[in-house]
Amino acid sequence: MLGKDISLLRNSAALSRDELASQTQVPVDDLCDWEDEVKLPRKRDLVKLDKVLGSNLSVSTYKDLCSAKRIGQKLSTVKVVSIATLLIFMDLFMTGFGYQPTYVFVILLFLTTFVTFPAFFFEYWKITDSKIEKVYYSNNFIIKTVQILVPTLREKKDIQFSDIDTITIHYTLKKRVSPFDFWPDYFVPVVENGDSKENINIDYHLYESLYDTMLFLGSRNVKISDPQLILKVINNKENLRNHFHLQERDI
Repeated sequence: MLGKDISLLRNSAALSRDELASQTQVPVDDLCDWEDEVKLPRKRDLVKLDKVLGSNLSVSTYKDLCSAKRIGQKLSTVKVVSIATLLIFMDLFMTGFGYQPTYVFVILLFLTTFVTFPAFFFEYWKITDSKIEKVYYSNNFIIKTVQILVPTLREKKDIQFSDIDTITIHYTLKKRVSPFDFWPDYFVPVVENGDSKENINIDYHLYESLYDTMLFLGSRNVKISDPQLILKVINNKENLRNHFHLQERDI
C-alpha cells in the first residue's frame, strides 16, 4: 500500500511526520492522511516526497496505469436491438400473437417502448487524460427513449481535472429488509467542484478496479479523499460488503 510505503521511507530516513511535512512543504495533516490511507497523494505531492526521501514513488505508483477508463456500460447497438426485439416478442406473446385486438398490442408496445425499454439503460462515465466525461439521459422516459435511439441527442458533460476540488469515496450500508433482498450497498465517488457535486454511479461489481482508477486520478493531480478507508479494504482483497456489515455489527 502507498501509505505504508511512505511511512517506511520516512522512518528509514529517521524523519518525523512534522519534519517530513516541513521539508516537502506539504500540510502535516495531509501527510498523516496519506500514511493512514485516508487520502491518496497527488502525483505532484509524491514528487516532493521523492526529492526528500530519495525514492521513486511518483514513478512506480503510476507506471502501469492506462490512460483512459470507463465507469458503467457504454450503450451499444447490439444491446439496443436485443432488448427491443425481446420486448416486442413479449408484447406479441402477451397478446397471443394477434389473438387480442390490435389496440391492446399497440398499448403494450407504447408502454414497453417508452417505459420498460429506457429502464435498461444508464448513464456512464469515461475518464480520459485530462477530464471526466459524463454521458447521461433525460429523466423523461419518452425523451430518454429518443436519446437512446439517436446518439447525437444524448446529454454530455465534461469535468476538467483542473476544476475538481476533491473526489470523496462514500460507501453506504443498505439495510436488508428480508433474506431475499439482494440489492447491493450504495457505493459512489462524489466529485466536488466548489458548491457543486456530481455522483459517479459505479456498478458494485466494478469496485475492484476502483483503486487503480483513483490512483490514475491522483496521477493527474486530483485530490482523493477516502475517510472510510475503502481503498485500503479493496487493496487488502477484502469483501467490501462483509467488511462494512461486520464493522456495523461490532459497533
